[in-house]
Amino acid sequence: MEAKLNETEVYRVLVVEDDDIDRVAIKRALRNQSVEYCLVFSYLMSEVKNLVENHSFDVVLTDMNLPDSAGLLTIQTIVELFPSIPVIVLSGTDSDEMALEAVHSGAQDYLHKNYLADASLITRTIRHAMERFQLKLGDEKRQEKALLSAQYDPCTKLPNRALLFDRMDQIITNAKRDRSSFTVLFIDLDEFKNVNDCFGHDAGDKVLISVATRMQHMLRESDTVSRFGGDEFVVILPNSADCLSIKKISQALIKAINLPVIIDGQSCSVGASIGVSFYPEHGVQPKRLIKNADLAMYQAKENGRNKVQVFSYDLY
Repeated sequence: MEAKLNETEVYRVLVVEDDDIDRVAIKRALRNQSVEYCLVFSYLMSEVKNLVENHSFDVVLTDMNLPDSAGLLTIQTIVELFPSIPVIVLSGTDSDEMALEAVHSGAQDYLHKNYLADASLITRTIRHAMERFQLKLGDEKRQEKALLSAQYDPCTKLPNRALLFDRMDQIITNAKRDRSSFTVLFIDLDEFKNVNDCFGHDAGDKVLISVATRMQHMLRESDTVSRFGGDEFVVILPNSADCLSIKKISQALIKAINLPVIIDGQSCSVGASIGVSFYPEHGVQPKRLIKNADLAMYQAKENGRNKVQVFSYDLY
């Protein structure tokens, strides 16, 4: 490791280059700058792979052609090894087409080796590459946040109604292909309004989160637990078992939901009424299956709450 430090800020730079002349040029160019550059040099891709585990870097400068790696494969490998930092490609080929291919492969910039003696150009390239990369990461985080907001309930972090219907479409496609069935549970919390009235809406949110967590812990990873709205949840059980088994699962969910939640030292609890519909017996479209499970849920409430009711066309 070689370093020429002048100020407090340090940019850790990995230079992947097997040409001694180019290495010296980079070293000289990054000396006596307004920021400090701590340089680590590597000749081989195999060395780089070992460095990943033991070092952290702010930027990578890499030649395209190494003794054990060449061309775009070098760039792609470096980008995969360092997905969270910018990569700048060094090349002796002055080609716009090659520069574009390098960027498409994940590099932030492309620098011709004829300019390695230009210290201001190299430092500016590094700075701009880092700035662009941070903007890119920011854009990706904003897009991820927007996607989460569009598909997940902000309170319980469960899939929302939109994502539920997307998943049901896929589950129906799989069920048609495999000639299999699945189950829809429509769950409505009993006495939830009393929690909001007596303890406040923050307490109500804590109860919703607790209910969501309990259901997720009880069900399989392949099952979908979603917040349909308010105090309503919809659960999808792919490749589910017979009616008796589904009733047992539903009763276990009710038992878990019934457990008290401690809020500010006080105990509060809710119940649950569950309606059940089966694909394809009770519908072949998401809205129909959910509507029929919803009808069954209302019948469960009429039966005394904390009950399970399987849909029947007699409910219409």
